[in-house]
Amino acid sequence: MIHTMALSNGEMLDMPRLLTSGERQRLQGLERKAARQQLARTPGAPLSRRHRHSLDQIARLRAKQSYRLEDWLHQKTTNLARTHGVVVVEDVRIGNLTRSARGTAERPGSNVKAKAGLNRSILGMAWGKAGRMLAYKCALHGGVLVRVDSRNSSRECARCGFTSATNRIDQANFRCAACTHTTNADTNAARVILQRGL
Repeated sequence: MIHTMALSNGEMLDMPRLLTSGERQRLQGLERKAARQQLARTPGAPLSRRHRHSLDQIARLRAKQSYRLEDWLHQKTTNLARTHGVVVVEDVRIGNLTRSARGTAERPGSNVKAKAGLNRSILGMAWGKAGRMLAYKCALHGGVLVRVDSRNSSRECARCGFTSATNRIDQANFRCAACTHTTNADTNAARVILQRGL
């Protein structure tokens, strides 16, 4: 499980489901219907009224999803900016993180499907948008936003500073090989980022 935001106090901010299960089922059905209509369409012919109607319904559901994402991000970033004088975030290059693993015809990539799923998950978190919101909201509320290099933050111990790949047991757990400090991996990384920013 990837958390949308992990705070240094151990709190995890997880984005709620943006569409209800009924809305998700309806969206999938509409997308299948629109795909069938596209296949049946004669090349060069204008869209039929029914095909346009399907696309409009899909667009409405996608817009609803987008509005709910925006609303959730505004609530969380406003709360962070109001309650903290200094907010420290990772200076993450999202474009680098979500680069395709497909490769080329000569050198095809590996685990392409898994990487594509991870990319969708990362982009769905909207970290870039959250960072932009925090930038103006911190200034608006008299706070400071600090961006720091995130290199090795998931491998460094927040307690003793020892850095090793063996510290990160798995996605969720951190155990320092030097001082045996054990905690959630995201919380540990958030504390390391905070220390670097301060």
